[in-house]
Amino acid sequence: MKKFLFLSVAILTVSALFSQQSAKLPEGYGNAKWGTSMDAVKSAIIGKLVYTDDEKVMISKDDNLEYTYGFFYADPQKIPAADTNTNTNNTQTTDGILFYVSVKFPYLPVDQVRTKFEAQYGAITIDNVYKNKGAIGWQGDKTLTLICVDEYEKKQYVARVTYVSTDIIKQVNDYEISVFNKPEIETIRKLNP
Repeated sequence: MKKFLFLSVAILTVSALFSQQSAKLPEGYGNAKWGTSMDAVKSAIIGKLVYTDDEKVMISKDDNLEYTYGFFYADPQKIPAADTNTNTNNTQTTDGILFYVSVKFPYLPVDQVRTKFEAQYGAITIDNVYKNKGAIGWQGDKTLTLICVDEYEKKQYVARVTYVSTDIIKQVNDYEISVFNKPEIETIRKLNP
């Protein structure tokens, strides 16, 4: 799980730093803004809550849609109290704060989803699709929106859209650096293909 999180954060950070800005993207998802505590997000989720670990993730379902709300949780046992993450009000907390929402749904043709998102957010700013797999996305001031492209029967389909806070990704990156020492970070990078 740490390898996946580390790789995801690295990819999203690089994409955020080098891509152009897209049209105004939301500063959160639905009624939940980035940096909101887990307790506050519980009242703003879409659908019915089906799982939570009370620290890092909440999953809700609404018909055939599954929403995963991800929270950045700085483990107070692994870092000094002065280095805990900061929420949008600049107050220190060890509670998880919302930094991504992933929406899963049955396969839809990529062109259909892409057209809808282009109409809403403008031209694509990230296009990383190779051999019918990868991601396309839109980079905003506070939000990175990624459509994950999969191949099925040699055609491109979408079954997940992920919204990520660009500001909190930086906090996650800093946290990873503070938790792991340099040799550990290098080892993790070598393990990832």
